[in-house]
Amino acid sequence: MKAPGPALDTQSVGAAVELVLKDEIYWFPVRHHSPRVARHLDSTIRSLRPKVVFIEGPSEATALVPHVIDARTRPPVAIYSAYRAPSPDPAAPRTKDAQQAVWYPLLSYSPEYVAMRAAAAVRATIEFIDLPHWARPHGPSTESAEEEPIEEIAPTLDVEGAFYASAAAAAGFSSWDQAWDSLFEFGTSLDDRDVFRRELLTFCAAARSSASPERMLEDGTVARERFMWKSIRDGIQRLGVKPSDAMVVCGGFHVFLDRDDLVAAPDVPFGEVQTALVPYSFFRVSRLSGYQAGNRAPRFYERVWELHGRDHDEIVAQHVVEVLKRARALGEPASSADAISVAQHARMLGALRRHEVATLDDVQDAVITCCCKGDPGHQGVHLTAAMDHVAIGTKVGTVSPDAGRLPIVSDFHEQLQALDLAEVVDRESRITRKVDRRDPVGRRQAAFLRRLVFLEIPFAEIATHADGAIFTETWRLKWNPEIETQLADRAHYGESLESAARARLREDLGQIASHAGTTARRLREATEMDLPDLAGDVRRACRVAVDADPRFLSLAEALGELQILRRHFEHSFGSDADLVSLVGRCYDRACFALPEAANAPEEDHERIVEGLRIVAETLVDASAGLDRDLFVQYAGRASSESQTPFLQGALMGMLAELRVVPAEGLSVALAAFALQPPDVLARAGEFLDGMLASCRTSLLLGSDHLTSAIDDLLRAAEDDAFLTMLPRLRSAFRRLHERQRRTLADTVARRLGLTSGAEVTRLGASSGAAALFARIDARAARILEEWRL
Repeated sequence: MKAPGPALDTQSVGAAVELVLKDEIYWFPVRHHSPRVARHLDSTIRSLRPKVVFIEGPSEATALVPHVIDARTRPPVAIYSAYRAPSPDPAAPRTKDAQQAVWYPLLSYSPEYVAMRAAAAVRATIEFIDLPHWARPHGPSTESAEEEPIEEIAPTLDVEGAFYASAAAAAGFSSWDQAWDSLFEFGTSLDDRDVFRRELLTFCAAARSSASPERMLEDGTVARERFMWKSIRDGIQRLGVKPSDAMVVCGGFHVFLDRDDLVAAPDVPFGEVQTALVPYSFFRVSRLSGYQAGNRAPRFYERVWELHGRDHDEIVAQHVVEVLKRARALGEPASSADAISVAQHARMLGALRRHEVATLDDVQDAVITCCCKGDPGHQGVHLTAAMDHVAIGTKVGTVSPDAGRLPIVSDFHEQLQALDLAEVVDRESRITRKVDRRDPVGRRQAAFLRRLVFLEIPFAEIATHADGAIFTETWRLKWNPEIETQLADRAHYGESLESAARARLREDLGQIASHAGTTARRLREATEMDLPDLAGDVRRACRVAVDADPRFLSLAEALGELQILRRHFEHSFGSDADLVSLVGRCYDRACFALPEAANAPEEDHERIVEGLRIVAETLVDASAGLDRDLFVQYAGRASSESQTPFLQGALMGMLAELRVVPAEGLSVALAAFALQPPDVLARAGEFLDGMLASCRTSLLLGSDHLTSAIDDLLRAAEDDAFLTMLPRLRSAFRRLHERQRRTLADTVARRLGLTSGAEVTRLGASSGAAALFARIDARAARILEEWRL
């Protein structure tokens, strides 16, 4: 049987549908994560009682089916499949690119999951028939935007196809999701499963007719269908069943595959294959996570699945109440009356749009219409966040213990036990744990936790850092079932946390070779993760990066990381001559790079001040033995070459902090702005902001000079110049802590002849002025009252 041609010919579409309906094999088209498809599919399997059910799922993972349908497995879950091609060098380090890994998510109402459970109930054999992901061409997918073997895969309809877009638009729908809900998901017109199947087959046949045969060949759709059809034929023969006892559950697009195609199915390349069943979450199945073939509202459609048979208005009401409850928690005023209004408005919107019942789009539009008091993009942000949160849900699935675990997940749990951290899994609340790296167990705990942080597993976060306390760390630990899913995400790097951290670190080194700061951070992390075999390689890479990187910000970052590492080594093992040499080398290079930073863009200014602080702190560390004159020379040169007042002030301020430039000299430089033209004078606030960003202690010791300079500026500035300066003046003084502000205020008080700084902030006014303020306040109140009316 040939698929319908590229032109939409209703006769050929109808003929294709009739051929499927008359086929001995029973074909059931599905849309992934559709409650109605799942319900009809369940009814069909239990009624027809086929002997074998072929499902469009990963053929390499058929052995996991008993674990998927185990009563102890609670969706959302996902089938994880990873492939690694044979390597000519077995000792070569693992990288992300060397392995292909995909996820096949399943919800409680995913048709494939429901088909497995129904097939098991009627004692039918269950087989997955899809071509393994690593055997597919990886062009743009006809079927789904998520068909690349790097993330989630789902058998879906071609929602990106021209037919779907034009059909939705022609029928007056704003999206394909809205069209699906209105045409197929809700209402009573398609409650009969045979009618539903025919209608969906017709729709899919029409969609297939609009697809380009060339694209289907290029993107691997044809290759997959050849493999599926071969798997079906081979399965029927191997199991010794009649075609009439077989049922195929697949995406509606594939129902019309070419049964007469004589080209052989593609071979499956040999390699290391790993499959597992892992917990998943509603968020990861949602499109908000980036999963394009996902469900836009997993929790909402679960409610539709669970409340089947109830009045649809009850589903809407429950959903609306949860949305408004969440909105109130976010600070949005919402009441029971609002909930009633939204539910009623959703029904009216549905009727106006000729929907048999209110769809999710109708409900969401009703929430905004009834509850948003202004621009939805501004005043409606809490409502939008609440709608997303409630529609997606927070559920995380569980997997039967018999399913086993991926090696990296097993290693995680084994280390929790060995390191006396297993209690975290048994507690729902976050716990705090102090770790002393002088203790052997504490050192292993710290390395374990650092590896998790490096691999971006959200199990642990450090509360105090090693540069604040050399040996003692405080960690906050929190267990979440989805952590196992995230560990599985890292399985391509290795079978243990140590090997995964090592492989990822090696991968990173190849990508950051020219960035001194990041390379130095990786060196510190390698040491903290207790990867001594890799630390030597990273140290060599760091030396190369420091010599090659001309950027001050990167070199200053590297210097800070190396200083942390040097202090750690000195306290733990004594001085490390090679590391001391590397610190000196990085310091020299950072000094040389200072002029390059003198005119950096504004977005880099705060980072440059932080870099100056790091270089200065390294310089005053007597054990480092660095060349003070080198910094003085290049900082002075950068200050003179800078055309940016903020950076001029920051560089001069740092030199003052090092007692190279007297504090009076800074005040003289600031006062000099008073003699400049208005456009230059207006930038004096930037200069002061830079000064106080890098120099406070020394400057406040000469606060008489500072207040005198500021007084000169304020006297010289006309209104426009003053208003231009004011924001940066405020920014400058916000950098001072309370004690420093009091010191400055006392100086100003003495200059004004007051007894203390407290009087500087006290405003006085005559009785006439006070009466005027009262009249203005009363008039403003009347205006506001008129606006309310």
